[in-house]
Amino acid sequence: MENKNDYLQNLRHSCAHLLAKAVKDLWPGTHNAIGPAIENGFYQDFDFGKVKISEEDLAKIEGNVLLTFAGDNETPVVLLGEQEARPPYPNEVIYKDNQGTICRRWNWKEVDRTKLTEQTVNAFIVIEGLPPIDREKIQKAVTELVELIKKYCGGEIQTAILDKSNPQVKLL
Repeated sequence: MENKNDYLQNLRHSCAHLLAKAVKDLWPGTHNAIGPAIENGFYQDFDFGKVKISEEDLAKIEGNVLLTFAGDNETPVVLLGEQEARPPYPNEVIYKDNQGTICRRWNWKEVDRTKLTEQTVNAFIVIEGLPPIDREKIQKAVTELVELIKKYCGGEIQTAILDKSNPQVKLL
């Protein structure tokens, strides 16, 4: 008979596979790498092609979030699923707050510090669309995500699309 920890690890691993299948069914062409089971569940990396999605725990953000290029001396960060802290590469596109990097390679490599947990009350989710993805496809992705969040999580949801004419938004 399995012990409780083995059972939880197997359950989390199976849930990761189920999530991957659901996402691939909703967004054909999506590529994923199933991450290992972690203390509070599991994580997944999804590559949606030109549309990128990430999420952050708002309570763990210090100051403003900036989309910028990494400098030569960025503070090393622990990425989800990794044990060792590493700095972003100079000129790598990152999101950062006053404490440091929160996401690397646009929003593809998230840091452990701002991950969502069972204790997360306020989160912000970034959906990026790079050419040739147009505004209509971004809006469709936002609408679908809002519907899923309402259905499975509830709560209040605010959305905004940032672009050259609307370069910032107040999160809370």
